[in-house]
Amino acid sequence: MNAAGHSRATRRHLLRGVLNHGDRLTPQQLSSMIADARHCTLARPLLRGLLTEGPRPRLDVGVVPVHIAWSQHDRFVPYHRYGAPTTEQVPGARLVRLVGVGHVPMWDDPNLVIRTIDRTVAAAHV
Repeated sequence: MNAAGHSRATRRHLLRGVLNHGDRLTPQQLSSMIADARHCTLARPLLRGLLTEGPRPRLDVGVVPVHIAWSQHDRFVPYHRYGAPTTEQVPGARLVRLVGVGHVPMWDDPNLVIRTIDRTVAAAHV
């Protein structure tokens, strides 16, 4: 990690496309996030598929409860363009908006993600 990553303001600016609170990451976390992104083999084929194949067909999940969590400030995969159609393609899906976070909510607000998962699992056991 170079010296630029050591400033909270710089981390916030560098990560504004994927995080709403990039300044919360430590320089070590930023390094880890960059390394993870560099080694992700799924990202390019996934993005290529989204751009070339268009809307996905409706997904019949039967009686399985489906919760779709979507980040409020996702600039890479915005809700109006991708989230709304995705929700429509899964009949009966419940949408949960993750308030105050960007594209990578587990880095932006890990506790929000944990609470969301906990609530989803608890609701499925009722």
